[in-house]
Amino acid sequence: FQAAEGSAVKAAAGGEVVYSGNQLQGYGNMIVIKHPNGYLTAYSHLEDLSIKKGVKVAQGDVIGKVGKTGNVQTPQLHFGVRKGRTAVNPRDYLN
Repeated sequence: FQAAEGSAVKAAAGGEVVYSGNQLQGYGNMIVIKHPNGYLTAYSHLEDLSIKKGVKVAQGDVIGKVGKTGNVQTPQLHFGVRKGRTAVNPRDYLN
């Protein structure tokens, strides 16, 4: 999703941060949240990593800001949803 650089990125649902880093090639700064229902949400290309692994978040908590890290030239958020190891279409879960 294209967005204005520095815009707030909010947790889609409550859970625990299980990854906060930039070791995945191309994704830049990324945060992954594990939710109690077995889903994971991933937020990539963040401006910085202001939230650390192990932190519990609630739905709507600000977890970062839109950036242009990784293999992108314009500010954007790559948002992904997984059920266990299987990627699912995020549009099926967003209201």
